[in-house]
Amino acid sequence: MTIPQIDPGTRALRDVSSGSITPIAWGFTALYGLLTIIHPFALSGDERMSVVAAVSSIMSASIALTWKKNPRADLASLMLILLACIALANTVLHLALFQEAVDTTNFVILILGLGLTMLSRVAFYSILALAVGSWATIVVTFDIPESSEWGWFLFFACFTSGVLQEQRIRSIRAAGVREQLLLALEGEALKEEHLKSLGVLAGGVAHDFNNLLMVILGNIELLQESQTASNETQTRLKSMMQAGLRARDLAQQMLAYAGRTHRKTQTVDLAFFGSEIDGDWAHDLLEGIEVTFDIEQGTVFAVEVDPTQIRQVVLNLLTNARDAGATRITIALGSEDSLRPSKENSALENSRHHWLEVRDNGSGMPASEIVRIFEPFYTTREMGTGLGLAASRGIMNAHLGDLTVESQLSHGSQFRLLLPRSANQPEPILSEVPGRLKSVSEETKVLLIEDEALVAELTIAMLERSGREVQWLESLAAFQRDLPSIDLEQLELALIDVTLGDGSGFDAATLLRNRRPNLPIVLVSGYDARNVLDGQRLDDSVEFLSKPFSRSTLQTSIENAIEQAGSLKTKRTSSTST
Repeated sequence: MTIPQIDPGTRALRDVSSGSITPIAWGFTALYGLLTIIHPFALSGDERMSVVAAVSSIMSASIALTWKKNPRADLASLMLILLACIALANTVLHLALFQEAVDTTNFVILILGLGLTMLSRVAFYSILALAVGSWATIVVTFDIPESSEWGWFLFFACFTSGVLQEQRIRSIRAAGVREQLLLALEGEALKEEHLKSLGVLAGGVAHDFNNLLMVILGNIELLQESQTASNETQTRLKSMMQAGLRARDLAQQMLAYAGRTHRKTQTVDLAFFGSEIDGDWAHDLLEGIEVTFDIEQGTVFAVEVDPTQIRQVVLNLLTNARDAGATRITIALGSEDSLRPSKENSALENSRHHWLEVRDNGSGMPASEIVRIFEPFYTTREMGTGLGLAASRGIMNAHLGDLTVESQLSHGSQFRLLLPRSANQPEPILSEVPGRLKSVSEETKVLLIEDEALVAELTIAMLERSGREVQWLESLAAFQRDLPSIDLEQLELALIDVTLGDGSGFDAATLLRNRRPNLPIVLVSGYDARNVLDGQRLDDSVEFLSKPFSRSTLQTSIENAIEQAGSLKTKRTSSTST
C-alpha cells in the first residue's frame, strides 16, 4: 500500500481547518440560539427570523457534535463551507425580510468572518461573490434607500477580508513547512546519533574481537612451525588460519565504519586496482561472472590512498555485485566529467578527482533500499553482515573521497568510488611478505605492558622464540610501581598496549621517554593505535601496531621503532650541538 505524500503547507491548512470546525460550530450554536430569543423582541414580534435562527442553531450544534465524534481532515473545507452557508442564509434573509440599509453591517461582519475562517481560496472567493451578489440583488430588487453609502463599507470589507484570507493561508502554510523542516532535521539528528552509537558499538566489539583473534591467529602461526605436526594437522591449521583471517577482515570493516582505522597512504595509480581484479585474488570470487574493463590504456590516475583499504572497498563492491546475481561486471575508470559526490559528502564538490566504477547487471535495488544500504548492519542478503558498504563509505570519507550509487530494480547497480587527484608520481605497491621474528645474537630485553593475559602470553612466546627476554607488566599501576627499578638502558624496546584497563598506554610511553628519550617504543591496540592517539605529540617518534599482528608485522614494527628512535637521537644530538 502506497501512502500518498501531502504537501506540508496543505497538511497544515487541513489541520487548522479541522481544528477550528468544532469551536466555530459551537459559537454559531450559541449565537443563533441567543438570536432565537432576541429576534421577537428586537423585530417587533416578527418571529420569522427567530425560526431561521433556531434552525441554524440546531444545524450548528449537529455539526459540532458530529465533528467532535468523528473529525475528518479531508472534509474540513466542506464543513466550513456549510457553516459559512448557514451564516450567509441568515444574513441574506434578514436583509430580504426587513430591507434596511443598516443591515449591510451583517454582510460586513460575515465577509470579515470569512476572511478569518475560510482557508480555501476557492471556497472563500465563491462565498464572497455569492454574498456580494445577494446584497446587490436585494438592494436593486427592493430599491433600498441609502444603500450606496453602506456599499462602500461592504467594498472595503471585501478588500480587508481578502488580505486577511491571504495572510492567514500564507502564515499557516509557512508554519506547516517550518514544522516539516524541523521534523526532518530532528529525524536527521536522531539518525546521526543512532549511527554514531552503532559506530561506538562496532568499534568496541572490534577492539575486543581483535584481542581474541590475536591469541587465536598467533597460536596457530606458532603451531604451524611445529616439526611434529602431521600433514592432516597442518591442513587443519591452514583452514583455521584462513577462517581467522576472514574474521580479522570483518573486524577491520567494523573499525573502518567506526572511523578507528589508520591510513598508511602512498601515491598509487587507481588503474592498478582495476587491473588487479584480473589477477588471482579475485578469481574465486568472480568465478562464472564475465568481467570487462573500460580503462584507457596509458592514462595514469594518480591518487593518495591506503592501498589495503581501497582494495577492500573494491572487494566489497565486487562481492555486492556477485551477491546481487550479476553475470556481467564492468570496471571503468575516468576523471572528473559530470560525476558529482553524494549529498552526504560534498568534499569533492570543487576538487579535481578520479573515479573507479563497478557496474553490474544484477538484481538492482528499489529506491527504498538505496537510501539505507550504507547503514551499518543493514543487509538484504540472508548471509550478509551489513558492514561491507558501511565500512566502504567510512573508508572513502576518511580519504576525503566518496562512494555513490545508482540502481534500478532488475536493471543492475553502479557504484562509483571517487578520490581527489594527486600531483605525485605513483609508487609500486609492496605486498606483506610472510616471515618470522629475527633471532637476536645476544640476550635482549623487551618491556611488555599488556592487560590481556592471553595476548601477553602469546606475545611473550613470540619474542622468546627469537631469543629475547620479556618483562611483562599487566597494568599502568604495575608499571608506575616498578618503573624506578627497571634498567631502561638494557631495553631493546617497549611494547605497550594503548588501552589499558586502568589507564592509557600513552601515559606509560610518556614516562619512558622522559627517562630515556631515545627508547624505541611500539604502541599496540585492538583499535588502530595511531587513531587512538591522534593529535598526541608522540605520534612522530613511536611505531604503531594494530592487533591482531603476525610475527612478520611485529618484526617490521620493531625495526621501524628502532630506526625512528635512532633518528630522534640524532635530532636531539644535533640540537644540543647547535
